[in-house]
Amino acid sequence: GNGEAERIGKGGGPGGGEKQPENSWPLGYPEYMRYPILRSAPLLVLLCAISGTAQTHGDLHNTVTVFVGGFDPEGSSHTGVFGQDVPDPLMDLVADMMGVHSMADSAGLLAPDVVTMAHFYGEIPPPWWTERDQADLDAVMAEFGGGVPRYALIEAKFARHVLDRTGADHLNLFGASFGGLITRYIIRHDVENLVSDGHIIRWQTLEGANSGSWVASDGLMQWLWDIFSTPSIDVEHLVYSWVDENLDSPRDHMGHPSYGQMLVGHTASTNDGANGAALTTLLFLSGDGWETNDGVLLASDGAFKSADADARSRGRMPTQSWHAVDHYGLADYPGVRTTMAAFASGNRRFTLKITGARFHRLPEGGLLTPWPAEVAFDLVVRSPVSRAQWGIDVPISERSTRHHDSPLFDVEARDQWETLDLVVFDDMLLREETSLDIEVAAWEFDVDEHYDMWEIFGENEEIGQTAGTVPIANGSYRLNGAGFDLTVEARVHEYPFGRAVWLDGHDEIAEAAVPLSGAEQVIQLDFGPAMAGRDYRIYGGMSGSTPPLDLGNGILLPVKSDRYTRYIGSTLNTPLHHDFAGVLDRRGRATALLNRGGPPFDVRAANRNLVYAAAIFDGVGGALAGSEAVLVRVR
Repeated sequence: GNGEAERIGKGGGPGGGEKQPENSWPLGYPEYMRYPILRSAPLLVLLCAISGTAQTHGDLHNTVTVFVGGFDPEGSSHTGVFGQDVPDPLMDLVADMMGVHSMADSAGLLAPDVVTMAHFYGEIPPPWWTERDQADLDAVMAEFGGGVPRYALIEAKFARHVLDRTGADHLNLFGASFGGLITRYIIRHDVENLVSDGHIIRWQTLEGANSGSWVASDGLMQWLWDIFSTPSIDVEHLVYSWVDENLDSPRDHMGHPSYGQMLVGHTASTNDGANGAALTTLLFLSGDGWETNDGVLLASDGAFKSADADARSRGRMPTQSWHAVDHYGLADYPGVRTTMAAFASGNRRFTLKITGARFHRLPEGGLLTPWPAEVAFDLVVRSPVSRAQWGIDVPISERSTRHHDSPLFDVEARDQWETLDLVVFDDMLLREETSLDIEVAAWEFDVDEHYDMWEIFGENEEIGQTAGTVPIANGSYRLNGAGFDLTVEARVHEYPFGRAVWLDGHDEIAEAAVPLSGAEQVIQLDFGPAMAGRDYRIYGGMSGSTPPLDLGNGILLPVKSDRYTRYIGSTLNTPLHHDFAGVLDRRGRATALLNRGGPPFDVRAANRNLVYAAAIFDGVGGALAGSEAVLVRVR
């Protein structure tokens, strides 16, 4: 119980000798991901001969990070400068952990990897503001009177300004507290075309009011506002009904494909002690009952509960981490720095779930304490890399029974396996991470108002503890303790950030070597603004580049037609060849995915050399341009 997790072999597993599959697929995985189809590993960019410089998708050193801060009760009346870079200690720390620039660096202002932020409150425009910018702001004020749409426009224009002055191609967007709602508005309404132009690749909210605020929405709180305060437009825009009307309905649903264009993540603070736990008291007084909160916001205010299929990036719901601090303590909590740095710079998402539990000892089953037993876990996760490099030994995620963000479940008897689906960790990893340390403590509850437990003859007791080190790899593992045993399932999901094979317009053929086990492959097309709105199609073959495909109008594509060429034609825009045909965006770009989600290569692809190239058409079938080729060696 205090060492590396025991991997479950073919003969082991919970449930009376039943086999526990080592590589079973996580719950919610799309059905098509369960079968061996063509797949490849590194990021691939097709840069057409007529285009300019290609940008690596999500290259850490070509991606700026913009942080949007929170609510100020007097903010809507501020008269200072908005939209101007300001230094911030937390941003400096996160930038140092990422290995990129911040505003504390002398070269930070113009660095294409700068981490920065700007105030959205204020009335004085920054020096870079144009007449067009002011006209856009005037239009928003005329329609909404200010508030979230105004702040979203200011922050989106600031992000666009940072991209333009640094030459960066991509953007990480962070929103804290009220900033969660502001950044959501930017994405949902594609403010400044940051989504449609492909700039935003990551969006993380920290204790965000993404779906509004219970405090602003509850009838009792509205009454208190009317008596003791003059609600600002900010508070009006935090009301649940405003979010329903102006973003998505229901408010906690991702119902627009804009969200699917980027990695989305949530971080919650769960200690309700802020403001003397007044929010918890108000919840009980209102009759709404207990909900996990941080003293200012409910945890549910900052997390999506559901999403349309096209709003889920790579078929997944947002990442999620938990920190056992209150709303005002998260910015100073070292664990959140690791969370932010990993989200903004990592390319691996690690999901760890408890799938089964067997309890050897339970203080239940007597005459006055009948079955079932009600059990919850304390779940603590630490980062060895964060500890070694920066001395950060606090949890990077923690689901706590003390703060009641770890769910209660029933146990029917001792010494039998209970099937569970309990997330321990589901977030991005630091690039150097090879394992995570986890600690689990189990408690049996009889009396607890937050868990709504009222067995008057019982008491709350600790069942036991266990700990282990889980490697960053797909598999199922066993953790054994004195009071209970666990099975945990680990899954690594890789995102194609920061890897590329691309052409610069010369006659050379770019090459990539990929394993047969594979991974998802991203293909970026860049034909330049002159081709904006034109139709494109990606062709492929496995027999070389000559003789080329003759598309007419003098366009010869360096792909030899064969069975694979015809197979691509019959599977266009399926998960296997996702967006292999479509329309170029306003920059003349498009992104396609070979084997979206990434099962392994079909064994028939072993030792094959796959060739891909793209062509542009005029809308009635006439070829206008073609790209160079990329050769993918499957080994």
